[in-house]
Amino acid sequence: MASIFRLLSVTMIFVAGQCTISRAADGLNFLAMGIPPEIFIFESADLRNLLQLSDDQREQLQSGILKEAKASFLAAKTQYDARPSSQRRGPYMQRGDNRLKNVISDQLDDRQHQLFHRMLTLIYQSPVNANGAFRFDLQLSEDQLEHLRDLETQWIKHALDQVNCDFQYQRHTEERDFSKYGGLLKYGKEVARAAWVFTSKRDEQWSQILTPEQAKQWKQRELQSIFPIKKFDVLLIDFQPARDGRELLETKTWMDMNVPYLTPPREALGWSEQQFKEVQELAQSVRFDWSALPSAPEARASLIAERQQQEVKCLQKLEKIMTEKQRAIFWDLFGEPTPGNRYLHELKAKAQLDSSESNSQKD
Repeated sequence: MASIFRLLSVTMIFVAGQCTISRAADGLNFLAMGIPPEIFIFESADLRNLLQLSDDQREQLQSGILKEAKASFLAAKTQYDARPSSQRRGPYMQRGDNRLKNVISDQLDDRQHQLFHRMLTLIYQSPVNANGAFRFDLQLSEDQLEHLRDLETQWIKHALDQVNCDFQYQRHTEERDFSKYGGLLKYGKEVARAAWVFTSKRDEQWSQILTPEQAKQWKQRELQSIFPIKKFDVLLIDFQPARDGRELLETKTWMDMNVPYLTPPREALGWSEQQFKEVQELAQSVRFDWSALPSAPEARASLIAERQQQEVKCLQKLEKIMTEKQRAIFWDLFGEPTPGNRYLHELKAKAQLDSSESNSQKD
């Protein structure tokens, strides 16, 4: 059931980021921005043409609905750009409704409605994940961003051709019949298989679009985004079964909907049997049910500070478990935490400070 709801959560995401727009004569190049997937479908000529819109539909969408959505996106982007770097978490802002998707669907006939929603599903399960360039604030050029969008379009067309979908997406005006959502879950699993197959083509083109430093930074920031959620369990995740079986990952993070680019730490670090056991024990020692936090602000703050100190000590113990080579690999996998990733930034700084003070006392 949890997997079904992950597939159902097709919400409108505004992704904002810095980019250089050079096409003043042609207007803003939205394909070089972190636009919501609903807008992307209509900005991509290849995807828009698949919908086979009538002249009336095109006029209604482009001159009204999409024009308003783009204006809202640009307003959100302006607000984001004005933030200091330490406050750029994500960086994206999410709306908890599906209004844009719904008003677009209202303009589409049944065939177009089904195709539009399949495209949205394929974007949310995209192994290309082009909006990651904005989410991780990678400062790519307009040309690079357009190539990423083209690669994402290739993925969508590939999956539309290769993966059959028997599930019928309901309109927002219809009462949801959850007894039929097994078909959506089945479709999601088939899409996951297609995504794993597509990754070889993805990785080949992705490595040509990005510089080696940009590709490394992307992987690092993917891992950084997961660490605050999974904590030290991220060092234990085994990607091999999902990779071999071409199935959805089961990590309870955004990775479950996408095939990430990152290098799995477990594979990169190559734990010995004894090390793996010790890391498991460390990860277990700092697991915490955050829903159990007290409601009183002072008590909550005190417990959070206590938990963070435990995690600092856990990181210090982890560094002692690792060999010198593994420590170098570990920090190279994560890279320098972004200013917006306050949790990882503070954790690393405190762990290094405590280690330095401890060594000074020994001397």
